[in-house]
Amino acid sequence: MSALGANRSIGGLEQAQGFAENPSADDPESTSMTALIDRIVNVHHAHLRKELPRLLKLADRVAEVHGPHDPALGELREVLAVLKDDLESHMIKEEWCVFPKIMRWEAARSTGLCPDEGDGSFRSLEIDHRDASATLARLRKLTNGFTAKADACAMYRVLLEGLAELEAELLQHVYEENDLLFPRACVAAALLRARAAIGGPLFQYRETW
Repeated sequence: MSALGANRSIGGLEQAQGFAENPSADDPESTSMTALIDRIVNVHHAHLRKELPRLLKLADRVAEVHGPHDPALGELREVLAVLKDDLESHMIKEEWCVFPKIMRWEAARSTGLCPDEGDGSFRSLEIDHRDASATLARLRKLTNGFTAKADACAMYRVLLEGLAELEAELLQHVYEENDLLFPRACVAAALLRARAAIGGPLFQYRETW
């Protein structure tokens, strides 16, 4: 393939990344990957780190008070504890390993560098998301769709409201990663691999991309 043909192929990959000319951090569907990561960490991860300990504390108290009359509350507490541990580990993996790598890929788009950092696969993170969704489904079933019984105490109602909000927030969180960030990062990784395979001289043709 000629250098011009290679540039056109790589240009197609760049176009597939879907970067806006003037991305808005308020719109996760048009913002840059770096801005989207900032949003995920500062909005979604921050929410989880605040809400999961609060909800688990509420679940502990509700199970302690009402558990003798409702055995499902003990299981609710255990399932929520598993979700908390799994998500905390998942967020550390993303923030310390995966997100910095994606940000370097995006920076390389403008600097012309070709970091060799894996194949751009996010399968393990997507499996984590699937498992978290299954755990949320279990919480929903244990609480009859996060619906309070007529005689439920105020503390239990607060817990159910918090769980419903957690589900909605986590679904948006997973959408922004699985459907927005990861596909674009995969394209970025493929672009960098293509650049690296063709070699350094490609970068003199940047204006043709």
